[in-house]
Order: sequence, then C-alpha cells, then structure tokens
Amino acid sequence: MPFSPSILTSYGQLEYALSRIHAVLGRFPTESAWGTLTPIARFDHLLSAAAKQGFSEWLVGIRAGATVHEVEGALRQRYRNEMLRVGRWAPASYRPLLDWFALLPYLDFVGYLHRGERPREWMQDDTLLSDWLSSAEGIDDLGILQKGLNEERGRHRVAKNWMQELYSRLPEDLEFLEGDRRFKSVLQAMVEGHPIHDFGVPLEQRIERRLWLEAHRSNMTPRLIPAYAMLVYWLLMRLRSELVTRVAALQAG
Repeated sequence: MPFSPSILTSYGQLEYALSRIHAVLGRFPTESAWGTLTPIARFDHLLSAAAKQGFSEWLVGIRAGATVHEVEGALRQRYRNEMLRVGRWAPASYRPLLDWFALLPYLDFVGYLHRGERPREWMQDDTLLSDWLSSAEGIDDLGILQKGLNEERGRHRVAKNWMQELYSRLPEDLEFLEGDRRFKSVLQAMVEGHPIHDFGVPLEQRIERRLWLEAHRSNMTPRLIPAYAMLVYWLLMRLRSELVTRVAALQAG
C-alpha cells in the first residue's frame, strides 16, 4: 500500500486530541473540591466557592440571579460546546460520534416532544430544542431517538435508541467497542442509572468510579475520547444537582 500523508496527519491529530483531553482531566475538580460545596446553602456563595475550587470552566453562562431553567440550559450548552471542542481537536472521523454524545442532556425532552405537549417558553431559548420544536416532520436525530415510543414509552426506550445509534457512529478505530462488554456496561450505567456491583457505595459514586476507571484504562488510546465524553457529562450532571438545589430553595423562599 502506498504511503498516505493523510494517515500520518490523522494519527498526529489523534495524539494531539488525547493530549488535550489529558490536560483537561488533570483540571477536573477533586472530591475535596466537591466536598467544599456541600455545606453552602446560598446559590451566590456556592458559585463563588465553586469558582475558587476549579469549577470555573464548567460554569460558563451561569450568573448569581439565574433561574433553574437558565442553569440547566447553560450546562446543556456547555456540554455541547465541549463536544464541539473535542471535535476540533480530533480527526474528522470522530465528529459523528461526538455530535451524538452532544445529545445526551436532551434525552429527557424526547418523550415530552413526542407526546405533543405544549412547549414551555424557556425551551425557545435553547437552540437545539427550538430547532426540534420548529421542525414539522422532526429532525433526523430526533426521529431516531423517538423510534418505537408508541410501543414502549418512557426514557428507557429513548436511552436504548441513543445507545443503539451510538455504535453506528463509531470511527473505524473504535468499532471494536460494539463488542466490548465493559464499555457497554459503563455506558448503560451512565445513561440509564443502572446499579454497578459495588454494594454499600451510593449509585452516583459507583458510576463515577467506573467512568474514571474507564478513562484510566484508556490512557492514550482512542477509547479515551468516548470515556472523556461520559466523564464530562457526569461532571455537569453532578454540578447541575448542586446548583439547581440551591436555586430552587432560593426561589421557594
């Protein structure tokens, strides 16, 4: 086979992407940083403390007076932006996979839209939800996620559709993941919240522990990219729990 410069270019770009991902993982908040947030009751104080503990790059677009919907919208956008950023680092063959990961924060909306319920005003502020709402026949991605909802309702079906489609978007050097039981297990646990066999440990900690183990095992290999996508999603969902609890308490008071 004749030498192709594109092979070397793709390999070098992959190495670059993995190096950048490692750098970001090194800045992830530690458990002690998460622990400093626990006793803080006020939302504005929480934001200030979080910024000092290394959360700043994940809090983009969130201000002290934000509503619950604004906080959640900012976190969804932050995840989409991160998948776009990794897509710029990585070879082009990874972009379909990363684009699909970017839909993870939207799975809970799929059934809602399928039922034809009246859109909430704040949904128009989210560019993806606005696109979904304004499409008469639906966008291809939304149609894939809604497949079979008439027969099997609920988020479980949507999550199943998302996971099945994910494997069709794997780049060639990750196609082996479709038969990798360990990867499938941690992916399903993250998307559906299934227990992982680690009794006596809260569900959230079990899943996060497995996500980090997947990232460490992946090291400087292509499978680090989906592992990173899962870890970022989990970080933002955990941050959502901390933030929304305080905002809701503030609005109730």
